[in-house]
Amino acid sequence: MSIPTMQMNVLRYAEYGNLFDTFRTMIEKENPEPSLYGAVLGLLYGSNNSYKEDIKDALNSYLTGSEEIKKQGAVFLRGLFSTARDIVLVGNEFIIITDRLISGLQIEDFMDILPELRLAFSYFTPSEIDMIAEKAAKLYGKSKEDMKKSLDIYKYLYAEGIRLESDILRGMDI
Repeated sequence: MSIPTMQMNVLRYAEYGNLFDTFRTMIEKENPEPSLYGAVLGLLYGSNNSYKEDIKDALNSYLTGSEEIKKQGAVFLRGLFSTARDIVLVGNEFIIITDRLISGLQIEDFMDILPELRLAFSYFTPSEIDMIAEKAAKLYGKSKEDMKKSLDIYKYLYAEGIRLESDILRGMDI
């Protein structure tokens, strides 16, 4: 290896060191912006698996916070999934934590964060979404096929609700 090549490698290593120092400083800030916080933690996790504990701690903070803090958990997930999708695909731990975060919300709050959740999960490929759905189904003792059947039931109930509403409105001459 030539001297200029060695110098470039040393400079690159120093730049990476500075970058990760900056990332570590960012996650130590008080009340960081949730999506940036998630993205930075995801990048740190990508370079060092020990940051998995920091990610779990952050998610647990969102879980145990006020309703407004819980809502910010979806924004955090969007940032995290943008840089570390694999954290959800390996094992069940993050499926369980994410499920606890989502199921702990009131329906109105869930509807408020639904756009953020859609964005968060848009980072996954269709086959990864299938894997996540299968893990989520197992969490409830169901198979992927059972979940698909329940979706068909909801579609049926929705269609019936629309039909019933239409009949009622027609009967009221509205």
